[in-house]
Formats: sequence, C-alpha cells, structure tokens
Amino acid sequence: MPIRDLELYGQSSFREITIGSNRGASGIDGIISSAIGFTNGFEKICTLLVGDIAFIHDLNSLASVRSLRKAIIIVVINNNGGGIFHFLPIVKIKDIFEDYFAAPHNFNFEGAAKSFKINYFSTSSNRDFRKIYKNALKSALEKGSSSIIEVFTDREHNLRLRKEIKDKILKVF
Repeated sequence: MPIRDLELYGQSSFREITIGSNRGASGIDGIISSAIGFTNGFEKICTLLVGDIAFIHDLNSLASVRSLRKAIIIVVINNNGGGIFHFLPIVKIKDIFEDYFAAPHNFNFEGAAKSFKINYFSTSSNRDFRKIYKNALKSALEKGSSSIIEVFTDREHNLRLRKEIKDKILKVF
C-alpha cells in the first residue's frame, strides 16, 4: 500500500522531487536495498516508505546504511501484517486468512535500528509523524544521520477508511 498511497496522496512543495519504486518478484523483496541504491546513485538524502512485511524481508540490507554517502530516512508502516490482502476476496475465508495472508508478526523495529546503529523513532499519529520526520530530515542534513521512523497503523481501520473514501467518490458519480 505505501507506493499506492504515495502515488494517490503524496505531494511536495519542492520543485524537484525524484520518486522511484521497486516491485520485486514477490512485490516485497529488495525494497531497502533498492532505496540504498537510489540514495547512493543520486547522491541525495532519500526517504523510503515501506510496509512492515517488505521491511522484514529485506532487514539484512540495513547493514549497508552505515556505508551510505548520504543519509536515508526509512518510514516503516507497521500494521502488523499484509494489509493489502484485506482488499482481496480471500479475506472472506476466515480460517486461513489471518495466519496465511495477513501474516501478523507482532514485531516492532526498534531493536533492528539499535542493532544497525540507526536512529529510531515511532508514532501512531499524523501530527507526531510530521514533527519526527522534520527532526529526522534535519539530522540527515546537518549530521548525515540516517533514521528509521516506525508508524503504527491498524489494518482494519485502513480498510474502513479506504471504503469510506471510495463510497464518497462513487456518490459523486
């Protein structure tokens, strides 16, 4: 969902912003390493917006963050599993859906950040996220420090919100 959200709702007041995306063989592999490649290739600070499952699948790439020439800010949307699957018909098969598709992991990523010596912040509110992101960006610009910002969200709330938005759009037409 993060790349879809960025495409639909992301906006910038900057004149020049480069957006890249990666969809691995399963849609989730190599996301962190690709962002590290973007950061080095463009020689600019990079912000990665990534879901929790994709983050888990490429966790070992955090070892490369310390060797970056420019900082990276990794924003992890942690909804404790694969929220995108709530939009598929498989959601109706309750006896297998949660364990095999949503795949809740019950992790937070503070320990990973500490293990790889990356600044860590967490929030579950939009207002706090804005403050945290601005501070992480300031640290990236002034000190070259990379950060992980973990944003805790709720899969069910996400589904309800998107359905409400879709219903409102459909009423217009």
